[in-house]
Amino acid sequence: MFNQGIQAEYLKWVVDGGTRKPKNKAHVLPASIRRNKYGNIPRGKVKKLLQRSDVFSGKVKGVSGIYQRTRRGLKLLFAYKAEVKHEPQYRFREVAEKRVRQTLVRNFTVAMGGR
Repeated sequence: MFNQGIQAEYLKWVVDGGTRKPKNKAHVLPASIRRNKYGNIPRGKVKKLLQRSDVFSGKVKGVSGIYQRTRRGLKLLFAYKAEVKHEPQYRFREVAEKRVRQTLVRNFTVAMGGR
């Protein structure tokens, strides 16, 4: 039961879309960091990076985030965003309504003893 709440929380953005506000100060969005096969960053990656001497958190040219100092200059690793906009990716309601329209009359007739 506990997992269903977690799943519902992230699936609502996939199904409904909308603007997501952060639980804390800002969302930390990967910019040039590799993600795992699920599109996420490993737990503790941000904290581990910030412990390095060539990585810092700050604002450069109006963009807040986590940067790495390289020989070529600064590299944005993570960007801080006050809100994230999600487009609906899965049209669950439309798919469900279409399926109900396709099968409701037939299933109701069978349930009532018809053919």
